[in-house]
Amino acid sequence: MLPDIELDQQSFEEIVEDAKKQIAKVYPRWTNYNEADPGITFLELFSWLKEMQQYHLNQIGEKNQRKFLKLLGVWPAPMEPAKALLHLWQVEEDTTLLQREQFCADTIPFETTNLHQLVKAKLMVLQSHFSKEKREFWLSHWDQGAEFYFLPFGTEPCVGNHFCMGFDSPLPVQTSFSLYVCVFENYPVQRNKIREDSSFYPLAKLRWEYWTASGWKQAKVLKDESHEFLQNGFVELQLQEPMTQGQEGLFWLRVVLEENWYEIPVVFTGIYTNMLPVVQCNTLADYQDFAVGGQTHLQIPLNHRLGKDVKFLAKKQDGYKKIQAPSVVQTFQEDGTWLAQLELEEDTKEVRALYQDVHYSAYLQLAIGNGFPKQKYQIKMDNILSSHLEIMVEEADGLWHCWQQVKDFDASFPESRHFCFEESSGMVSFGDCEHGMAPVGPVYLVRAVASEGIDGNVKQQQISTCLRKLPVAHISNHWVAAGGKQPETLQECFMRARASLRQCKRAVTDEDYQQQVKNAPGLMIQNCRCVSSAQLYQGEVAGEENTVHIVVQPFSKEKREKLNEGYYRNLYALLDRCRLMGTKVRVLSPEYIGITIFAEIRIRPYYQQAHQMIQKTVEDFFDTAKWVFGNPVQYSTLYGVIDRLECVLSVDSLAIDAKGANISRNRSGDVLLPPNGLVYLNSAQYHLSDGE
Repeated sequence: MLPDIELDQQSFEEIVEDAKKQIAKVYPRWTNYNEADPGITFLELFSWLKEMQQYHLNQIGEKNQRKFLKLLGVWPAPMEPAKALLHLWQVEEDTTLLQREQFCADTIPFETTNLHQLVKAKLMVLQSHFSKEKREFWLSHWDQGAEFYFLPFGTEPCVGNHFCMGFDSPLPVQTSFSLYVCVFENYPVQRNKIREDSSFYPLAKLRWEYWTASGWKQAKVLKDESHEFLQNGFVELQLQEPMTQGQEGLFWLRVVLEENWYEIPVVFTGIYTNMLPVVQCNTLADYQDFAVGGQTHLQIPLNHRLGKDVKFLAKKQDGYKKIQAPSVVQTFQEDGTWLAQLELEEDTKEVRALYQDVHYSAYLQLAIGNGFPKQKYQIKMDNILSSHLEIMVEEADGLWHCWQQVKDFDASFPESRHFCFEESSGMVSFGDCEHGMAPVGPVYLVRAVASEGIDGNVKQQQISTCLRKLPVAHISNHWVAAGGKQPETLQECFMRARASLRQCKRAVTDEDYQQQVKNAPGLMIQNCRCVSSAQLYQGEVAGEENTVHIVVQPFSKEKREKLNEGYYRNLYALLDRCRLMGTKVRVLSPEYIGITIFAEIRIRPYYQQAHQMIQKTVEDFFDTAKWVFGNPVQYSTLYGVIDRLECVLSVDSLAIDAKGANISRNRSGDVLLPPNGLVYLNSAQYHLSDGE
């Protein structure tokens, strides 16, 4: 990181004094240093000029600061809307929610992003089947939003274990629906989150099935955000055939464990139908594109909250042409949506449906471009998100053209249809005809979304109403809405840029490799350490040149888990992307060394809990989670740990026995471990006697 350079370091008085000190060197005959002397007056004048110049040299304007950030590839982050999970229960009938369906927390709107299917079916019971056992958990008395603890595949998951979900009515067919699963995560070692852009190999393979008249049929998994129940997320499914009643008069959905690399058993704390992801925003204008496929007559379902007032554009070679009224017929459907029937010209490639909120339609025509450079227009609606702002201009050729939002016009050409948007002021600006075109004709906002930013982070149980009447008894958010942020300031952006420069993105040093492994998506890493080839092979490194060896200990409740195939695949894939070219990587599993202790100890009188104190101290000493790979078990250290206890008078004898691969001893009685060795206390025997 470059140091901060302060150019304005001298005050006016300091500059004057330094100048006076140099007079004797330049002109020794000058002896009058009083302020009345004309020479001193000029000296003070030039000192004032110097002080003013260095002040301005030390100032960096906002424009320059943005340029510096651009050189680092960083821009101030825009406003972020809050996100929440909304639960709807006691649904009376299967219902399709529209895109941008709006719910409210008092006066703060929240919207869905896609179509969602509400299902009438209510989840009644969970059953787990493992080791010829069956365990049930009935949800009839479960409070919605409360936690429960259910092991779907048992305490020791094995291939073939499965669990079933019983519903009181059938799930919809040929329509996607979703389940939201909550997984227990409160472990001493947290599982790293799996992001959407992460390359992750699942730690299990699951098969989803449902009961039909002809037996179990496999369901189609469209999306699994939980990644086989490793984290909270939605599982989106689709059934191809109708469900049939099975045991206990219920309709069953089953999940079978086909491949298993779980390091710990899965624990459910909640499972929900009709859970919706919502975003705190208010859509004022939006659009949808529909493929034509060479047709001249097209039917378009308008599954959008703003589907009543729609304009249609037909995409031509260079732009979009407005479809006039005689070619458009809209009809209202029983499910609350609109259906549009269009007559199209033969050269139409695509149809764009423009939606707008009728309450803001007067503001969605931003301006009429006059062709002059550097046009600027103010959006008359507050809190518009820059990430959801799109513009089209109806130009002189009679076509609507899309304009692209850019951060600045530095890379824009005279023919580039670019615009900039300043989120804080709501100002839209266009180019100067050298860097970016100037618009001529009506300028429309075809996508505009407003948000409250940080004010959208509402508490739980606050989102409770829907603008459209739904066949639902209860609507609520069981957890707080989060993620809403105000636009990032330049100072905050510089701090983020500094932090990003310290992030490990490539693995060069041992610390880099260890940091990459600890942050591996979807894994629970207890400990890791790079070891040298010389240590590992005792000086024989033939064929292992330029190879990084890293020992990785996964988290497990037993604390002696070795790496499985799922971990190996993920770690090798991760390290292969960040290693240097020509460098080989080898991932090693820990070698666990069992330690057995025999000790004869004399204790002080009146210590009734001496045995428990000694036992706990030795167990803490051999805690695998705190042990460093390859550290020897030193006889003197263990002796001192026991001898320093307040209840111990003396340690008469101490014997350490070890069992494991590649271990050795020295003359002091220390147990020497291999570089990937970790100890655990296998057993301990203490013979206690009263001291005098």
